[in-house]
Amino acid sequence: MSNEYSLRLSKALIQSHWHESDALDMQNQLLLLNYVRAYTQRTGACVIMVIHDLNLALQYADNIAVLHQGQLYEYGKPTQTVTQDLIWNVFSVNAHIMMIDNTPVVVMKTQN
Repeated sequence: MSNEYSLRLSKALIQSHWHESDALDMQNQLLLLNYVRAYTQRTGACVIMVIHDLNLALQYADNIAVLHQGQLYEYGKPTQTVTQDLIWNVFSVNAHIMMIDNTPVVVMKTQN
């Protein structure tokens, strides 16, 4: 896929309010987010996305806004915002946050 085509596709997807990245398979999620990143770097555009996958948000977001019970709970840089306490307080899930290739990764703890 050419860069120009990718950027046009990204722009179309960005402007489509109906598009849900969570419904895409892993490969296409990465393609979409890479296209969006390339588009923003090329144009300087600001993109606001709703991403329920914390690991994708940690990997791609410059800033993260966490909503809880319809209110802004936390906002900031991903590595400072997404913590074990935040995950517990918002989602009631015990989790580890590990660094892999300088990127934080959330791993849920099992309830055994």
